Amino acid sequence: MASTTWSGHEATRADRGGAAPRDARSAGYDWAGARGDKGLNQLAGMEALPAAGSGVVTSFLSDGNGGFPTIQDGSTSSSTAVAIAAGLMGNTTMGATTANSTSGVSLYHATSAGVVGYAGNYNLTSPTLTAGEVVAMAPLDGGSKAWIIEGTDSMLVVSAPAAGTNYTTPGSQYLLGVAIHGIAVGSLRGATAPDVVAVGTETAGSNAYVLLNNGSGAFGLPQKLPVTATATAVATADVDGGGTDIVVATNNQILVFLNQGGGTFATTPAHTYAAQPTVTAVAVADFNGDGKPDIAASSTGSDEVEIFTGNGDGSFNPPVVFAAGQAIQGIGVADFNRDTKPDIVVSGFFGMYLLQNSTM
Repeated sequence: MASTTWSGHEATRADRGGAAPRDARSAGYDWAGARGDKGLNQLAGMEALPAAGSGVVTSFLSDGNGGFPTIQDGSTSSSTAVAIAAGLMGNTTMGATTANSTSGVSLYHATSAGVVGYAGNYNLTSPTLTAGEVVAMAPLDGGSKAWIIEGTDSMLVVSAPAAGTNYTTPGSQYLLGVAIHGIAVGSLRGATAPDVVAVGTETAGSNAYVLLNNGSGAFGLPQKLPVTATATAVATADVDGGGTDIVVATNNQILVFLNQGGGTFATTPAHTYAAQPTVTAVAVADFNGDGKPDIAASSTGSDEVEIFTGNGDGSFNPPVVFAAGQAIQGIGVADFNRDTKPDIVVSGFFGMYLLQNSTM
């Protein structure tokens, strides 16, 4: 097994309190992040980070060598962003959606110069006012335009694209009464239209919720996967070669639910691993180059990143721990310096930190 080491440096200027959030996608060199530490996504050749306590979106443009020399401030909304996601809003228009701490989501359109401009607010749960927690974007009907999937403090809501770069309000509501803490999108049945997995807490406890897509962006009743502690984040990936699986993080554990076929899962995890407190985000990639998916988890309790190397059968080895920043909240994966190895970017209270993969 190849040995993996990391070299790190601060990836953004330190005056940006808050940082880039959870549920990262592993593609590209430049990233979009939000202050509320809920979602880190590729965004049209830019890295965007809303300033602490405001709706300002700042673009950090990568030089392709692991550096971010260009910083541009975009326009603002009146809401405080707590999460961000990126997607194709029109035929050629890239943009971002932020979930807001007060209510609704804000849309931002990306320009070729790497600036995201504020486009407007939508209350997807109208007439109900809810507090945003997490957000994702994906073409839930299998088409070319991304839908908005927002997790709030009391429901999951899905909004389809409307004319131009607009979105349908109100959206379709699911998981009523559930405070959503994480969202992942993946094809659990191998279909073109992706499915949705959410983690959250309701009166009876914490669960992962599997929502299978009917192909047109609508979902039936969820399969509940009980979690003994509060679930904090979720990722989807094929970790055993048998279909897309689910990785759930709690405060101090990593849980692996294996796909049994057709997007169904046993209600108890196939594997459970102790983790550093408090896990805030998870990502899956082949970090050591052996062709087997590994798990990376960020921890705000220990300010560390843990790498659980995979065995290719859905099981993982005890973690290797790396120090990373302060008050770590989020994690993202991409090849930032173009050496074909997945690097890790993490967020902390004082900024973002890039850990470059030195696998031999």
